[in-house]
Amino acid sequence: MNVPEVDEKEVSHPHDARPTEHVECPSCEKVCHEVNHLPAPSLPFADKRVFNETRRMDAGSFTVVNRYFPGKLDEHNIPVPVYVKLQCMHCQDPACASACITGALTKKENGAVYYDVSLCIGCRYCMVACPFEVPAYEYSEPLMPRVRKCTFCYERITRDGRLPACADTQE
Repeated sequence: MNVPEVDEKEVSHPHDARPTEHVECPSCEKVCHEVNHLPAPSLPFADKRVFNETRRMDAGSFTVVNRYFPGKLDEHNIPVPVYVKLQCMHCQDPACASACITGALTKKENGAVYYDVSLCIGCRYCMVACPFEVPAYEYSEPLMPRVRKCTFCYERITRDGRLPACADTQE
């Protein structure tokens, strides 16, 4: 199937979609970066060319939105994309937390799988244990590397009573 490239000038209208669908809007990625003080991505969030490659979460991106073409065609025989947001699943019984020998990863009462950098010894057992390959290591930080992952904005939720930043894109 011939998959069309996305031009950076394309405009999407997220309000036209049903609430259960993810649309080609990386605002959840942008606000996650801002709230967590993550490094700027290689392409700006508004640049739709970011969807030309499948991305995964890493130490500098706790959530990503990817575009896939499952095979459905529109009335003009053009592939219809679907957009999928990837982030930590905050599992009911998180394998990453059970593998953590120091308790740096814990399941909190609100459902968040929380990471406490002060307890981490950098063994990376959590990375091996997670079936979704979510925890990421800061290989670029040789003196003080951390395991990085979404914490469901634990402090923001518990301290301020707010939603996680990715769910509250009206920042």
